[in-house]
Amino acid sequence: MQFKKADVEKALLKAARAEFLAHGFKDASIRTIAGKAGVARSNLYNYFASKDALFTALVQPTLDEIRDAFTLAWEMMISAGNVPFPSLEHELAEGRLLVEFIDSHRENLTLILLKSQGSSVEGFIDYVQEEYQKMHSYYFDSMKARFPEKFPAGVSPFFMHTLSAWALNIVMEFISHDIPLREMLNYIEQFTRFYYHGLLGLMES
Repeated sequence: MQFKKADVEKALLKAARAEFLAHGFKDASIRTIAGKAGVARSNLYNYFASKDALFTALVQPTLDEIRDAFTLAWEMMISAGNVPFPSLEHELAEGRLLVEFIDSHRENLTLILLKSQGSSVEGFIDYVQEEYQKMHSYYFDSMKARFPEKFPAGVSPFFMHTLSAWALNIVMEFISHDIPLREMLNYIEQFTRFYYHGLLGLMES
């Protein structure tokens, strides 16, 4: 019985997802993936050149969505000219969007953030933190330029670094503990209010 190429690829990706989620990229077995997909190990490489190519194929759509989101955010910030004064309602809405994205991409985010050690995707987490940090820095610099009396001392680069690391760590905690959607929404609202009023306090210092 012959199988269409698309069916074989689908079977390989399904088996690979289960294997990578269970064991991570580094310890995942190509032999196991091929066996569960009903494909000879040697034939697997006719579809995916390497274990890394197979892993990347699984998470590429989510990687692209995250990069596109950063690109759009940068375009909106730059085209806006003067960055608007922060609105609690806006920040709450952004937080809800983030949580909904996490909830709808749980498995791929698990692979990217927690299971990618040893793969070419492993460094993606550094890219995310760097983008967060650059955006926070741009935002605070813009606010200081508009409201110099509210930012007399500015904000240190290390503060930007730790703030970005904190935000990313929240996402990783959501994923690693498999937090339900409702609980994530409750948390992100609390965090956003804490962050927003902390920002106002920083401006008054």
